[in-house]
Amino acid sequence: MTADALLTTETMLDAFAAAGRVLPRTAMAQAANRWPEIGPALLARLQAAADGTDRSERTNRILFFGIYLMAQVRETRAFRPLCAIAADGNRIFQLIGDGVTEDLSLILTRVYDGQPTPLRELIEAAGADEYTRNSAIGALAWLTAAGRIHRDETTSYLRDLHTTLRPQSECYVWVGWQRAIGTLALDELVPLVEKTFERGWIDLG
Repeated sequence: MTADALLTTETMLDAFAAAGRVLPRTAMAQAANRWPEIGPALLARLQAAADGTDRSERTNRILFFGIYLMAQVRETRAFRPLCAIAADGNRIFQLIGDGVTEDLSLILTRVYDGQPTPLRELIEAAGADEYTRNSAIGALAWLTAAGRIHRDETTSYLRDLHTTLRPQSECYVWVGWQRAIGTLALDELVPLVEKTFERGWIDLG
């Protein structure tokens, strides 16, 4: 089969599953260009991963590339299952590894479906990884800066988090919280940030 040959959906999935961390360029390019064909198969696997009905290594390998494809084509149907996966302990690390700290904020921003509730639930998920929650707050800040979430709504939410977010102790999620406030220049919340530093909840060292 030549690099220019038309791949079937199953052949593309096989290429993702067999690629390891080497980019399967032909399969990725064709999948992006033929998203209406390949998209449903990847979304079904993402939903199964979110439901816990498919945690196979094959699906994990497929979704490593599939999640980035969904972000590339701005597949909003991926937003809710992706938030659910990210809220499930360290599950998201099994799928995208270091992409949690490097790319997850952008991925969530690109697949955002217009409803902030799943993102807030991820931010507030005490059982989720702290770096994942940090990435979710980063996405919230980006979406707000872009006008996709109302600034007043985010300001009120970040203010409320100061008393509702858990743990009320040192955790990297507080780094994301204070960075969101800084990114959005929410000067009215600076006193809360100062209190958080005083309590030792944020460690930038």
